[in-house]
Amino acid sequence: MRMISASAAKGGRQKKRRGKEILHRCMEEMRRGRSSERRGLLRGSEATMAQEKSLILFPLLVLVLLVLGCVQLSLGKESPAMKFERQHMDSGSTSSSNSTYCNQMMKRRNMTQGWCKPVNTFVHEPLADVQAICLQKNITCKNGQSNCYQSSSSMHITDCRLTSGSKYPNCAYRTSQKERHIIVACEGNPYVPVHFDASVEVST
Repeated sequence: MRMISASAAKGGRQKKRRGKEILHRCMEEMRRGRSSERRGLLRGSEATMAQEKSLILFPLLVLVLLVLGCVQLSLGKESPAMKFERQHMDSGSTSSSNSTYCNQMMKRRNMTQGWCKPVNTFVHEPLADVQAICLQKNITCKNGQSNCYQSSSSMHITDCRLTSGSKYPNCAYRTSQKERHIIVACEGNPYVPVHFDASVEVST
């Protein structure tokens, strides 16, 4: 009887030990699960915060880019009147003794970038005199528009024409000095020349 009871007691102790081990394992697994859950919550919270920050920063970034783009466009945009002055006005100078005038001026005024502009005319008169043409004789433009005007007096001009066989990037021009009435198209407010339409021989 004593041997049976001792064996039973030993078995009971083993069962208790196993029960404690199982309980300990369960507790460990629960702790690990809670830790993983906390880490998951933290990661989820961090991801949410990062997403919220990106949602706030993205519109600001778009706004900054739009502002910079508008500033760049406003700084780099050339108005039609400014383009006319760049391409056609050369007040106070002449090409009488310079056969390379057109080669130099066409390059200097950016009309040989990417291609060779075939024909261009430079006007050697004060800008105010050329602008005053917009108040003179109104005629029809080559394209049929009605905003062209002919100068009442002759003006000193230089015609630049691309020589035959000349190709980009080696743009070569023939320089011709003339005294002509000029025809310009006018637009805007103030009403100023924006396009050189033609030149007309002075009648004798």
